[in-house]
Amino acid sequence: MTDWPLLERIAKSSLPLVASTAGARLDEIEKVVQFFQHRGKSLAVMHCVGEYPTPRERLQLGQIALLKKTFPAIPIGYSTHEAPSETEAVKMAIALGAQLFEKHVGVGELNGYSANPEQVRAWLTSAQQGFELLGLSNERVEVTEKEVATLNSLRRGLFAKRDLIVGDILQPDDYFLAIPSQEGQLLANDLSKYSQYIVEQAISVNNPVLFSALDSSDIRPAVQSILRDVSALLRSAKVTIADGAQCQISHHYGIDNFAETGATLIEIINREYCKKIIVMLPGQSHPLHFHSKKEETFNILNGELELNLKGEISTLSAGDMVTVDRGVKHSFSTKTGVVFDEISTTDHQGDSYYDDERISNNNNRKTPLLFRSDWLEVEW
Repeated sequence: MTDWPLLERIAKSSLPLVASTAGARLDEIEKVVQFFQHRGKSLAVMHCVGEYPTPRERLQLGQIALLKKTFPAIPIGYSTHEAPSETEAVKMAIALGAQLFEKHVGVGELNGYSANPEQVRAWLTSAQQGFELLGLSNERVEVTEKEVATLNSLRRGLFAKRDLIVGDILQPDDYFLAIPSQEGQLLANDLSKYSQYIVEQAISVNNPVLFSALDSSDIRPAVQSILRDVSALLRSAKVTIADGAQCQISHHYGIDNFAETGATLIEIINREYCKKIIVMLPGQSHPLHFHSKKEETFNILNGELELNLKGEISTLSAGDMVTVDRGVKHSFSTKTGVVFDEISTTDHQGDSYYDDERISNNNNRKTPLLFRSDWLEVEW
């Protein structure tokens, strides 16, 4: 393979080149590939064993994978010297990524590695079967209707745990999961924190929960839009967030009304002491409420916050700090957008008591997720 005077002569050809690797070390193959690449030649490299015929245990088909890994930009092929009756090796070569093939063929009296027409036909049939078995490898295959139907029948479906009435927002306590499911039934795979289902037709206990009885909505686009705006505000405030921090999008009157009422809460730590970073977008407000267990201090990092504390309204700017005692009602809003620290005693779930009972009765007012630090690195 490394006959350099011959390679210099070959390099003068304008034809595509095919190089056999029989008996060559990997460093020798690399030198030959670089030789032709530097001369702008179109080259393919063939795995080959220089034993005639090559016994099955010496085919070393794994070398095809090695060559593909070493030379990812070059077509890799298979030069066959196995017994002419061998038809399985070509399937494995195809599975390993071989793209072109060389085989000795002939008629009449032949040697031990050349195939007659009948053997070539059997070899080609096997190769065709190999490509059929391989299927697509450069893109994800489209899922067939038959596959979907089969898998759906094996997936757990939702069944009503109680009588569900019109207007109910489907909650985990409202259903149980079981198989078999039926066509048109809500499946476990359809459940997501981004999906909301509202009952439009009453469903009796133990009956399947069908899509036809529900109004469904996907809040993922709204969440992505919120995170884009929150990340932009954090970037402008030069605030960094640890990757994987617990984050809650709080939408007291539903995510559709988040632009007017809500906040994004990012938990930094919550032990005997607690710190959150709270982000509010321009024009947002946070409704009147109090905490019975938590005492908290707000430290403004960027923007302005209008704080209603005990009925008195004050405007806080970057560097301002105020403490809210337990049991004290307060609300806040921002015209400019604001980022501030909430430093407090331990934050207990369910320790926020709102004047508006609609908020307290809304079990879907928060969307939890994990904050990704790379959201702050680039504009969405």
